Amino acid sequence: MNQLELGQIIAIRDLEFDGNSVRVSIGIPRQEPGGTDYVCPYEIFGPLTKKAFYAMGIDAIQALHLAMKTIDAELDVCAERKTGRLTWLGGQDLGFPSWKIEQ
Repeated sequence: MNQLELGQIIAIRDLEFDGNSVRVSIGIPRQEPGGTDYVCPYEIFGPLTKKAFYAMGIDAIQALHLAMKTIDAELDVCAERKTGRLTWLGGQDLGFPSWKIEQ
């Protein structure tokens, strides 16, 4: 299985965009074959954005945490977000941990 393959999905979040869904799916973190690091694949699939990628960590929890933070960054720059009409539960906060530093 390559790093981009979701494999077993452990979490899905559907965001709203103009009556359509932008689906975020996260695969189960797994150890790299022959390595010690873990990879956590994710996918963002919407009307304007189609992205599959992964985050890596020293263990499964770090890989999952970094994937969620990376998803937040990816959503920040996706075409749906740039319109200002991407929401979750009617709000602009999409519910993923951020890389941004709170001041």
